[in-house]
Amino acid sequence: MNDISSSVTSNSNTGKNFVGDSQGIPTVFIPAGVLRGEIKDSSSGVPILDASVTASYDGHSLVAFTNSNTVYNYQMAFAGSEDYSLSASAPQYNTVEGSISIVMDTINSWSASLTYYYIPPGCVLNGAEISLAGGGDTQVQNLSVGSQIMSYNITSGSFVRGTVVGITVSNVTQVWEIDGIVGVSGRHDQPLYVQLQNGTDEWLVLGKLNTTMKVFDPLNATWLPIVNISILNGTFAVYDISAAPAFPNGTTHGGDYIANGLLFDDKQA
Repeated sequence: MNDISSSVTSNSNTGKNFVGDSQGIPTVFIPAGVLRGEIKDSSSGVPILDASVTASYDGHSLVAFTNSNTVYNYQMAFAGSEDYSLSASAPQYNTVEGSISIVMDTINSWSASLTYYYIPPGCVLNGAEISLAGGGDTQVQNLSVGSQIMSYNITSGSFVRGTVVGITVSNVTQVWEIDGIVGVSGRHDQPLYVQLQNGTDEWLVLGKLNTTMKVFDPLNATWLPIVNISILNGTFAVYDISAAPAFPNGTTHGGDYIANGLLFDDKQA
């Protein structure tokens, strides 16, 4: 069952029609009721960008989208103290429905968690820079079977020459972006090499990452804290790389590679 939460705040400003900041300075004019909130992925808790929220009442409908701050926001000019039907949706997510009573001159809050139902291929985004065995890098779309790439043996802590033995391109409607460094699809089957909060190093699929972890930059032999994970919706070309030699990673035997400085493994079957 999808997790839905809704609440009505008490920021009533009847007679003034303003909502103030922490110093009481008026910052937002409220002609009627305001509705705002977040839409998140139910599994990871990561906010979903460009998710839509539809509010309907008495034959009227308004649609708002979550923005770069991961919040949607309505100013409902025809709002009264009435019940509104709400629905939240995003590509490849189940739609969640709910309702709320919008109160005049008040900021009203409704948030929802959506369940993802589509499993796209595990791949890196078109344009990702792949480290080459001879030094330098090339964009992933320039690779072909036989290309010599840089692999990393996590057991010995050394770089080795890898060979691309397979590469496929797919179009997906969602990618996860890690700190603006790299865009990746495949929340259930694309492993990255990470360090957990307790200091343990392991391969972990994309959908299990969170901001208590660090990702590995083998080129600089350093761990980078994960500060932000964003879910982006749209149409994206992604590339699935298979490389040899293969190193044991704990769950499968894949050939790893370095994309935009981070260590990825061949996706899990």
